[in-house]
Amino acid sequence: MRIGYGSIELIDGPEKALQALEFRWPPERGIRYLAAKKACIEASGECGVTTRGRDEFVSAAVEADVLA
Repeated sequence: MRIGYGSIELIDGPEKALQALEFRWPPERGIRYLAAKKACIEASGECGVTTRGRDEFVSAAVEADVLA
C-alpha cells in the first residue's frame, strides 16, 4: 500500500490493516472504508475471519487508490 508520495508499506495482518485505516488513510473515505474497518476489528479478535478482513481491506484500498 502507498498513501500519497510515501514509501510502500507492507500490511501483514488485521491489526496493521486497522492501524493503516485509522491513522494513514486518505481523508476522503468511501463506503468500503467502514466495511474494511469493521472486518479488521472482527478479524483481530477471532480466528477464521481474516480472509474477509483482507478482502474488505483490499476493496477499500482499491476504492481509495492506495494499492501499490
